[in-house]
Amino acid sequence: MSKSVAVIVAVALALLLAACKGGGGDTSNLKANIRFVHVSPDTDAVNIIYDSATVVTSLGYHGATPYQALDWGSKEVKVQSAATGATYSDATISPTFQGYYTYLLFGGGSSMSTLLMSDSVADADSGKFYLRAANVATGIGSVDIYLLSAGTTIDQLVDADGVSVVVHADLHDCPPDHPVLPGVARLPLRSRVRTARW
Repeated sequence: MSKSVAVIVAVALALLLAACKGGGGDTSNLKANIRFVHVSPDTDAVNIIYDSATVVTSLGYHGATPYQALDWGSKEVKVQSAATGATYSDATISPTFQGYYTYLLFGGGSSMSTLLMSDSVADADSGKFYLRAANVATGIGSVDIYLLSAGTTIDQLVDADGVSVVVHADLHDCPPDHPVLPGVARLPLRSRVRTARW
């Protein structure tokens, strides 16, 4: 259970940093910009083949690549074990011209899933930042994620009209970004099918 929660938190933090990448850069870039993040526990290090070319080798669990400028359009992405060559995932994605993306590898063992998420977001208003959560933890089902002021607990929230839910995330779901104010806060998760809290 705690490994799944750690994966959700690690992904949320990685994606939070992605939202801070800014809008600058080389405007002559005629590629899609994709980074790969391996959060599939008990899975070998992997090689990633993008459009018939190996673009990542031996990416281990909790590993992440920097953005890579890759061809855009409909592309095949294979994820293979670096140790055995076994194919864990074979998917077709369609990144766009000059878009920024995170390609998540998740699941566990030889049962790997993937998710392409757009990191191309508008800049947040002054004094705010965007927060994105992706539920890629296997075995815990849907979760509600709350952003609470320091010292506040979920029990202090009122009914559905008063609850400040940042996002409800079904398994393998990536809801839209939500602008929030920076500061000292807690980010508790609560299972939608269990009463346990993490």
